[in-house]
Amino acid sequence: MPVELACTGLYSDIKSKKLAKGVEMFAPAYKFWSDGAEKTRYIHLPDGEQIDSSNPSGWKFPVGTKIWKEFRQNQRRAETRLYQKVRDDKWRWTTYIWDKSDKTAERQDNGMMMPLNGYNYEVPNVGTCNDCHDGSSDSALGFEMISLGLPNAEGLTLQRLVDEDLLSDAPPKTSFEIGDDGTRKVRDVLGFLHINCGVTCHNDGVNSKAEETDLRMKLNFEDLDGSPTNDIEVLKSLIDVPAKTTQWQGQKRIVPGKPEESLLYNLITTRLGVDGNKQMPPLVTRVVDKEHADLIRDWILALKPAEGATATK
Repeated sequence: MPVELACTGLYSDIKSKKLAKGVEMFAPAYKFWSDGAEKTRYIHLPDGEQIDSSNPSGWKFPVGTKIWKEFRQNQRRAETRLYQKVRDDKWRWTTYIWDKSDKTAERQDNGMMMPLNGYNYEVPNVGTCNDCHDGSSDSALGFEMISLGLPNAEGLTLQRLVDEDLLSDAPPKTSFEIGDDGTRKVRDVLGFLHINCGVTCHNDGVNSKAEETDLRMKLNFEDLDGSPTNDIEVLKSLIDVPAKTTQWQGQKRIVPGKPEESLLYNLITTRLGVDGNKQMPPLVTRVVDKEHADLIRDWILALKPAEGATATK
């Protein structure tokens, strides 16, 4: 991997931040939590190549694909991560740390801590990155059909991918809608869980955690037509369902009406060192995403307990 970000092909001029030809910005509809850092994502597909979209739940990218993710603190660039597909079964990745002049960024493979908005922000080492990216069938996260087809996706969206003939198999529709479960609060909850939990780990991918935990939080595009969501797989594996993992065995993932007794809520509002418990997401986050934690709390409070159901602590 190049020593300097300027040599990766992201910019034609790094000082002015002018993007190189063929580099496109994209933003998934829902954002992965990164301890409050602001992010911008970019992708470059090799000229004349298409994404193999024959499996709508697991796109395969052509060799030569590059994906960058830029992190900013107080509007200042902190790091830019690069994922590059170097052969059909292999990606390489690294991160580049920006200097204070905002004119150069150099490779840092070993991870580091840096101040961010008053706390220590963790730049992961290259090994840690793979713990999440392995959950995808082809390592890329965020650039996938559902995230690019939901409202609020920007830049190179699913519609543009189809319009520009960049997919091998055009989907039957290019826009999706998450339905409601009667609470009027579940849409953003499901979008948050999809990108923060489902795309990375809790899915049906080869290296996912779904088989180990019997928990799937990645949305299925067949369910995204705006119809009621009560019977979708994600909610059926969460509400009133006991955890299968040894550490939390017997604790219910979601107890309707009782966030304080719901394992999912407790995990997303915990960070390492608190009561010896583990946290979710498990890596590279030291700050609770309070906005979405409150969103999930309000949703749980709005859920009606099943008739005759009792909470299991």
